[in-house]
Amino acid sequence: PPLSVRLEPGGSLRVESGGTPPWWSYWVPTVGPIISGVLAFLGAWLGLSIAQRNTLRTIEAAQRTTEASVWQKANETELKDLLGKLDGFYG
Repeated sequence: PPLSVRLEPGGSLRVESGGTPPWWSYWVPTVGPIISGVLAFLGAWLGLSIAQRNTLRTIEAAQRTTEASVWQKANETELKDLLGKLDGFYG
């Protein structure tokens, strides 16, 4: 047998007002955007401060590496001079 659906009209819908809205509903349109703006600002500030700290650490590591390279080159030059003097003395 075919399936049949029968729709009958119900009564009309009635929306009743519950009185005055709660006190906080007046503040939501103002306070909501302010809170979101403050959270966005804090998120951006936190991200930038972490990026700055990471950049400073990278620069410090590069400076230490450069210093070590300069000292190694100075030691190699000093060793070359000493070997030259020893070769001149014993040669």
